[in-house]
Amino acid sequence: MRLRIRGLFEPTTIAGGEAPDPAHPYYQVAGIVRARDWSAWHIDVSNPKQTYWLNHYPRVGHKIYKEDFEATIPMAAGGAVTVRVVDGNDRQMDNAEPGLPDRMQIVAGVTDKPLDGQMLRLDVRRVTVREPRDPDDRTLLERHVQVDRMASVGLVERLERHSRNREPKCGWVAGN
Repeated sequence: MRLRIRGLFEPTTIAGGEAPDPAHPYYQVAGIVRARDWSAWHIDVSNPKQTYWLNHYPRVGHKIYKEDFEATIPMAAGGAVTVRVVDGNDRQMDNAEPGLPDRMQIVAGVTDKPLDGQMLRLDVRRVTVREPRDPDDRTLLERHVQVDRMASVGLVERLERHSRNREPKCGWVAGN
């Protein structure tokens, strides 16, 4: 699944992960949170089981970074995707705090005014289907692809509906 990932994030540090794209070192695959008092934005996939971190930085600080990049996340048909933010001290950098150079940011095409907190927008750009290894699996695969395409559209629609109805100060969890 190819995603466009846009957001405003405070930094955290991830130990033991790897950056698959040198142009986007803040995107890490695998690893664990090293700075537990900072917001950790991530996507968990159930099959194959993996965590994709969206805000890894060399060090933490009272800053907000704007990100806009694409990433491919492998996922088996019927797998679950959970998007979440976990903050160890239940506080986050406030984007609406005036007077700081990294605040009052917007994400073009997503918000037209600064939100109070941080944010994440995911757009499913492409779902690529691999051929089954066993021809007998084709019918099952076709059913999963149809369901997965509907779930992808549903996830985007739920996230858009959520962001229109509420401007979250913290995070949210979306799953299938």
